[in-house]
Amino acid sequence: MSYRTLLTEYPVGARRRVLLAVVVLALFISAFEGQLAPVLPLLLDDLGMSLKTYGLITAASLIFGALAGYLGGELADRVGRVRILVPFMFLSAAACLFMATADSVGHFALARILLAFVEGVAVAGTQPLIRDFTPRMGRAQAFAFWSWGSVGANFFAAAVASATLGVFGNQWRSQLFIMAGAALVGAI
Repeated sequence: MSYRTLLTEYPVGARRRVLLAVVVLALFISAFEGQLAPVLPLLLDDLGMSLKTYGLITAASLIFGALAGYLGGELADRVGRVRILVPFMFLSAAACLFMATADSVGHFALARILLAFVEGVAVAGTQPLIRDFTPRMGRAQAFAFWSWGSVGANFFAAAVASATLGVFGNQWRSQLFIMAGAALVGAI
């Protein structure tokens, strides 16, 4: 089919490392977006939301994200992994901005679910891309980097929040603007 590009040989050398780095960066940015633990008390207070409500919103967003991952995997296999990843990285930046403008619990819930859905589609193609960009002997190390993206994002979000919250008047929205900016730069 004309829209399919098949990988006829594994990338080697610097090209392989760059391609792997881009995929891990995309995963890292997707995991970084929506890391609200460092600013959760500020968010709950500002929106007048209970922790129970936040937990229910998070649970709903995880369900939608899982469904999106399933659909995104099939879509990535049909259309192409990179053709899905790049546009959905731009969409995730927009969804993160939408969440930053939340002024009510309903708006926040919708934005959180939208972000999880968009990221679920985007991230679905990252694991196969890592498989595509690594020879069999290097896959274990590549998948270690892949798993680092979601774990490292938690620590990174806490570090960014501790360094920037005071600068932006302890506003939880500032962190989402930073996340959206990182997603936009990463997508470009």
